[in-house]
Amino acid sequence: MSQLKQRVFTAIPLLLVLVLVLFVAPYWLAAGLSAVLFVVAAWEWAVFLRLPWPGARIFYTVLTALLLSMVAWLVPGLISLKVVLWIALAWWAWAFLWVLDTQRPCHPRWPLSRAGWFWCHAGRP
Repeated sequence: MSQLKQRVFTAIPLLLVLVLVLFVAPYWLAAGLSAVLFVVAAWEWAVFLRLPWPGARIFYTVLTALLLSMVAWLVPGLISLKVVLWIALAWWAWAFLWVLDTQRPCHPRWPLSRAGWFWCHAGRP
């Protein structure tokens, strides 16, 4: 079986599960599974950063989980969800423009991590 067929056959059941979780499952289950998926994605994304010390991948994942927990705790009572979504939109718009700026010579790791957390990048190269 070709690699493309294998990916399609893998994606179909995953897409079905995603649709069921998003549209059929209760809110608490959808939120919990989304959080788990977000943390797993952070674990995978940490590889692209190529951080120099061995515990960096664990640190990145734990920090992401803590930030996700903090937002989940703050949003219902102290901060409006609308504010969080506007901040997220501003971050991703800024990150997109930052990615477009990768034509300048810089450290080899930087272009790979441009859309990562802002704390990984203290300044311009």
